[in-house]
Amino acid sequence: MQVTTARDGDTLVVTADGALAAGVGTVDPQFAGYVGEAMSTLTARLTVPEPADPAAATTTTLVADPAGSSVEGAAVALAATVAPAAAGTVEFRDGQTALGSAPVTDGVARLEATSLAVGDHSLTAAFTPADPAAFLGSTSSAVTHAVTAAEPEPEPEPEPEPEPEPEPVADPQVTVAPSGPVDPAVENSFTISGTGFVGPAAQHGAYVVLGDASIWDGSGPLVANGWLQLAWVRPDQVVDGAFTTTLTVPAGSFDPEVEYVVATSAAHGLSATDRRLDTFTPVPVAQPEPQEPVWEPAVEVFAADGTTPLGDTAVSVGDTIVVKGTGFDPAGNVGGRGMPIPATLPQGTYVVFGSFAEQWRPSEGVASSARKVGSQSWALAESVLEQVPPQYQGAIRAAWTEIAEDGTFEAELVVRNPAALDGGRHGVYTYPAGGVTNAAQELFVPVAYDVPAALTVTPAASTVEPGGTVTLTVDGLTADDAVRGVTLGGSSATYTRDGDTVVVTIPAEAADGELVVGVTSVLGVAGSTTLTVKAPLVADPVVAVSPSSGIDPAVENTFTVSGTGFVGDAARFGAYVVLGDASIWDGSGPLVASGWLQLAWVRPAQVVDGAFTTTLTVPAGSFDPGTEYVVATSAAHGLSATDRSLDTFTPLGITQPAPEAQRTTTALTASASRVVEGAGVTFTATVSPGGAAGSVRFDAGSSALGTTAVVDGTASLTTTGLAVGTHTVTATFVPGDEDAFLGSTSTPASVAVTAKPVEPGTAGSLTWGVKKSFRDYIVGPIAHGGATASDGATVVDGVFRFGQAEGGTWSSGTGRGTVGYAGTVRFTGHGGLLDLSLSDPVVEITGATSARLLVDATSKGLDGSTFDRDDVAFATLALGAPATGADGSVTYSGAVATLTADGAAAFSGFYPAGTALDPVTFTVGVPAQQPGGDGGEIGDPDGGSGGDVDPARATLSVAQVVPGGQVTISGVGFDANETGMRTEIHSEPRVLATGVTANAGGAASSTVTVPTDLEPGEHTLLLIGAHHTASAPLTVVGAEETAAGGQGAGSGAAAEQCFAQGVNGATLTWGVSERFRAYVTGPIAKGAVSTTGVRDDGTTFTWSGGKGSFNTDLGKGARATAARSPSPATTASST
Repeated sequence: MQVTTARDGDTLVVTADGALAAGVGTVDPQFAGYVGEAMSTLTARLTVPEPADPAAATTTTLVADPAGSSVEGAAVALAATVAPAAAGTVEFRDGQTALGSAPVTDGVARLEATSLAVGDHSLTAAFTPADPAAFLGSTSSAVTHAVTAAEPEPEPEPEPEPEPEPEPVADPQVTVAPSGPVDPAVENSFTISGTGFVGPAAQHGAYVVLGDASIWDGSGPLVANGWLQLAWVRPDQVVDGAFTTTLTVPAGSFDPEVEYVVATSAAHGLSATDRRLDTFTPVPVAQPEPQEPVWEPAVEVFAADGTTPLGDTAVSVGDTIVVKGTGFDPAGNVGGRGMPIPATLPQGTYVVFGSFAEQWRPSEGVASSARKVGSQSWALAESVLEQVPPQYQGAIRAAWTEIAEDGTFEAELVVRNPAALDGGRHGVYTYPAGGVTNAAQELFVPVAYDVPAALTVTPAASTVEPGGTVTLTVDGLTADDAVRGVTLGGSSATYTRDGDTVVVTIPAEAADGELVVGVTSVLGVAGSTTLTVKAPLVADPVVAVSPSSGIDPAVENTFTVSGTGFVGDAARFGAYVVLGDASIWDGSGPLVASGWLQLAWVRPAQVVDGAFTTTLTVPAGSFDPGTEYVVATSAAHGLSATDRSLDTFTPLGITQPAPEAQRTTTALTASASRVVEGAGVTFTATVSPGGAAGSVRFDAGSSALGTTAVVDGTASLTTTGLAVGTHTVTATFVPGDEDAFLGSTSTPASVAVTAKPVEPGTAGSLTWGVKKSFRDYIVGPIAHGGATASDGATVVDGVFRFGQAEGGTWSSGTGRGTVGYAGTVRFTGHGGLLDLSLSDPVVEITGATSARLLVDATSKGLDGSTFDRDDVAFATLALGAPATGADGSVTYSGAVATLTADGAAAFSGFYPAGTALDPVTFTVGVPAQQPGGDGGEIGDPDGGSGGDVDPARATLSVAQVVPGGQVTISGVGFDANETGMRTEIHSEPRVLATGVTANAGGAASSTVTVPTDLEPGEHTLLLIGAHHTASAPLTVVGAEETAAGGQGAGSGAAAEQCFAQGVNGATLTWGVSERFRAYVTGPIAKGAVSTTGVRDDGTTFTWSGGKGSFNTDLGKGARATAARSPSPATTASST
């Protein structure tokens, strides 16, 4: 037998040829005559993945528990650890005796041995991997284990006499219907069915009760009272231990909060003593829909113990009070400021001891100044607190009290003295946190409060200088109180403290005058004192000039110059004031005395407490708008050269001349350069710069079309009233502010308006031959087929014509859209193995020179593949210039058609994408009257689908080959021992081999070399005899395709493979024997061939779904067998 293989990715095709062996005669004596005859070619397709890495080695370690020895009959736990942890099984052995197997789970297999005989044992564990391609097996080292004899068992007691046959034993079972939750608001009837109510316990029947499960649980006599319903099932109602009864419960009897049961018990006196018929079947009650909680906030105040109401008991600073709240919605108060709690979360509630005004509520818009807080807690649900950004959680937790899910909280407040407030009321207050308003949570409970005396603050010195320090002594602090904060003039001060002594730093920038120092304790008690701040005089000159801006250089200007801070030694001679060009002097050296427009000397007597006022007058025309001017000051006399502490510079704003109007440009575009009369065209004008406001006037020659406003730099106008002809349209921008922008006019835009087209009268049609070489192939001696036109398609001059159908979106104005045509063309050949139908073509015109051809396609390939899809983009069309008839019909002639990838799929891969098809000619007119019945045919369609079929068949060693490559064609069905056969390749017939000889079974093969100049594409390889021809399709690919896709088929042996791989989805095609099939179905045997799960195409049988493993190293002589499918079978029978 000759075996050849070819690989395509993970698919391996194995082909076997040869003679039937002597073993065929053992199947049936009738087959003995076929020994030595040529068998039909056997083809198997196997899915064989690419070779995997070599299997990994494993180790197996065995442990016995107990270790070393055990007593006869005791269990010995065996555990085998496999490393690495691979899937598989472990067989445990005692010497050569198998003890059992166990799977490996998480790297360990376990077995309990209970039958080890007395004596020494050598225990081993052998691992067998589930995937031999990935892991190797391994065997553990032997573990020695000794089994000692057990103590002898005592003599067994004699068997007791058999008990008499027992009476029936009660096994009560009860079902209740309905069994699902019942509606307590309606009357409910329950059907109770029981079985197993037999024996002495059932002699009086049974009681059935329904009610609260807590009434009775079977732990004592049946309780007779309190049930919603009860019934007595009489003995005559119990048949073979079974009964059915009904209990009805009025509406409103069930409480959803109570658990109910249907219970049974023995009846009469046995209900108190016999528990054998007790059963309990729950009766679920539908729960009412949960009610939204009603939140009604309320608070109570208690003493420090949390239980004694505070009432009128007075509290002092440092005391602890407990505030308990109820009805506070933990999910309420969402919103607010968003800091520190995000506004999407509940903000919680402030719980405060303080002094608030009588009108204090935030919900009424009262400012925070009406609320003086002493102590505060922040009540908030913990689930909300956990969602607060981490950087803020610490601050909240320092004062946090949890609001429980039921809206309760308990806050402890240490009483701290609130700030004084006129008319304030001391007490406990609650209100929403985070700036949220919620009047329901604004609550007040008055608290009697002993207001503490103020702290006494004594300074070591009453007069201080800026930047210095002062020591304060604080009296009045209690033992558990301390200084918490110090303010200077109401602002936080820098200080250190040691007990009741505080050292405060006076800011260096503190102004002269009185400064109040405030001291506040941890418990909120405050005190203050007043210091006098006095600093040495330091010049701090500040100058104001009026006017300082909007100065008109064309008029005389008088400037009033006022100065303050002109003090200290630098001001002892007064000050100089100058006005002029800022470039004359910038203070980096002595005052420059010349070049100024004006100057003045402010004498010392004119400076009062550092302040002065003087005037400078500048004549008209003195200012140059292009120059920067200042009013400058300096120390006077000799100090003007050495002391810079009185230097100031105040710039002057000189009015600039008004700017010229800015130029603009206007650009005009039209939505179409050609429209049909009555169609709309939109003109869009773009004005630059984009900030220019105004309007655009659109004119067509001397006719005004309209005016629109400029919005975001553009203005648009749509018109439908342009007459037939060519129009030159301009857009003129008219600025809204002519001082800021100049007008502009666009270059013209030309629009041609054509007359409305005449409605066509010619019926539309589409003429197409699909592809001439395909038509020739179908009707030729290989396919023996033809094509049929129907459903509106006709055969005209050997090609096909389709009439225009209703509908479509094609527009004569745009020349774009779709045109549909009706009809079907069906190609058949190869005895029906090839079947292609193209129906209802549609031309979609997408551009002036571009279109697509869409068809409904159904096909069946030679390999059995199928394709069925509507609106397939079958080909692209390159359009020429259309011809327009007098009636408005439009014809495109000879549009070049190119096959698309989807079209190639519909062709069952007969041609690749990019193949040139026959040109298409189509006319867009009015819908055609569709002819009925047969529209004609070419060739012999019946011959392609059911006539006499040449029995010769061929297979190829490869499906693809490069020019110059080799391919073997094997055929069957020829005359016995026929000689002089030849091998040809088509489309253009070329003889590749002659002198081919068939064997006695009519089988022949020929290995040929594909011509190097053969064009890539689809070809047919033929094995031709005197009376029969066998053919098979062959794809010739270019060398570059082979380089891109890997080793080309037929170009050499496969790379060496070393490991067996798993096979799935294998197929096997075999005809058994042509002569045998002919004999079985012939006039002698008068039999038939039937299949189960096997595809039969009349000459061969194909098995699929094979599984197994395969070694691809065929070059070394290894065999490959497709796995046998578990169910398919082929049966030949004869009479």
